[in-house]
Amino acid sequence: MPLSFAQAIPVIIEQVAHLKPSSILDVGIGFGKYGVLLREVLEFPYERYAQSQ
Repeated sequence: MPLSFAQAIPVIIEQVAHLKPSSILDVGIGFGKYGVLLREVLEFPYERYAQSQ
């Protein structure tokens, strides 16, 4: 079961949020944790998501 180093999560999220990329591609054998966390940081505050109807 692949897991990332938990203490690195806040540092990575902060660095990527600072860069403000227009898109993210989370590729790997993990659970997609960074994809979910980065979506929360990069999309929801700026309302860059499609609301379901």
